[in-house]
Amino acid sequence: MPFIFACQRPDHHGRVGARRGGNTIATNVRSFDLNEAGSGLAVGFTPVAGSSFTFLYQANVVGFNGAAGQPITPMAGLNASFASGGYELTVVASITEVVTGVTVGLDGTMPASRRTR
Repeated sequence: MPFIFACQRPDHHGRVGARRGGNTIATNVRSFDLNEAGSGLAVGFTPVAGSSFTFLYQANVVGFNGAAGQPITPMAGLNASFASGGYELTVVASITEVVTGVTVGLDGTMPASRRTR
């Protein structure tokens, strides 16, 4: 069943409502709380300043937040088993990134913590 995310009113900048079929999952959503165990993949990465690569990302939504960062309780069933009528929302992104600098350690390796966007 498709999910629809739509702006509720033009003057509610950034607020969305999430709907599943005819049921409202959450309203006045300002941000999504994503599973911290989401996955990412760098495609075409080369450690050369000025080169670009694509970063692909996906994670499931574990909650919704309002304008002040407060949690919004969604419709029952978020991330519950499908057999019990549960549902899952997955966020996917494709981000083009540019390497702005490269640091090589004394042992000839590039430290993973030196990645920039």
